[in-house]
Amino acid sequence: MTERTTQQNKSLHLWFDMIEKSAENQGVTQEMLIRHATQLRVTSWWLKSAVHQLIKALWGYTSTTQLKKTGDIDIVIDHLTDWLSKEMEVPPFPHDDQKTLQENMGYKTGGHYDYPDDPNFELPTI
Repeated sequence: MTERTTQQNKSLHLWFDMIEKSAENQGVTQEMLIRHATQLRVTSWWLKSAVHQLIKALWGYTSTTQLKKTGDIDIVIDHLTDWLSKEMEVPPFPHDDQKTLQENMGYKTGGHYDYPDDPNFELPTI
C-alpha cells in the first residue's frame, strides 16, 4: 500500500490547527473532551499526541508518516471527529487544494505550519 501523500500530511496538520482554533473560540478544553479534573487548552500538539496514541493502538504505527494514503487517514479522521464532536463543533477536514484553503480560510499553506494572514482571523462558526 502507498503511504499518505505530502498534501494529506499538510491537510492533517492544518486540520489540527483548525480544530485548536475552533475549540478555543467555543471555549472547549481538553478537560471537556477527556473528563480530567484539570482544565487544559486544546492544542495542535495535544491533538497530534492523541493521534499518535490512536494509530499505535489501531495499527502499531509509531508515526503518522506510516498512515496509508487510502483508508488509514480516513479512519483517523473519523475516530477524531466522532470523539471531538461529543463536546464541540469540529471543522471539516481540509480536502480542498491549497488555493481554496487560502481563499476560504485565510490560511497560508506549504510551510512548517499554517496560520491565517490576519492576526485577528477567527474561524467561521460551523
